[in-house]
Amino acid sequence: MEADLHTADKTQAQEYHDQLKAEPWRVQCLGAKPKYTWDEAVCKFLLETQHKATHERDKEKLRWLQQLLRNKPLHEIDRELIDHIAQSKAKETSPSTTNRLLALIRSILRKACHDWEWIDKAPKIKLFPEPKRRVRWLTPEQVKRLLGELPTHQQDMVIFALSTGLR
Repeated sequence: MEADLHTADKTQAQEYHDQLKAEPWRVQCLGAKPKYTWDEAVCKFLLETQHKATHERDKEKLRWLQQLLRNKPLHEIDRELIDHIAQSKAKETSPSTTNRLLALIRSILRKACHDWEWIDKAPKIKLFPEPKRRVRWLTPEQVKRLLGELPTHQQDMVIFALSTGLR
């Protein structure tokens, strides 16, 4: 048992054992909801969303989130914790990228609340403001490379499109 709990302290091991025994009794006799963790919710979410085109990207985001939410009981994930996660992510990425992460957290917590009934309420998650649309253009080097790859009969049309901002 010591290897599983990462403790040699018999008192801590006994407390953990007692918690494990008390949980099923609390659920069965008192009618309380079982306490699920973030990890359990992530596993269920990934199984249910294997068909999504963004499944692999979701897994990448969830790997990053594990450092902050590993083994966290779902009922303890509140607005304050999510705000902390948002601020941490915003320091290293754009508002849009941070919002995609927050949307994933929101999706999992909403499923845990509404679909699986694992928690009574999902916290409200505020997103960062984003520009209405992305403004992108090709660099002069990219234009040269593009024109070099095109057949001659298409080059004039592409030059026209680039010159007028045609999308």
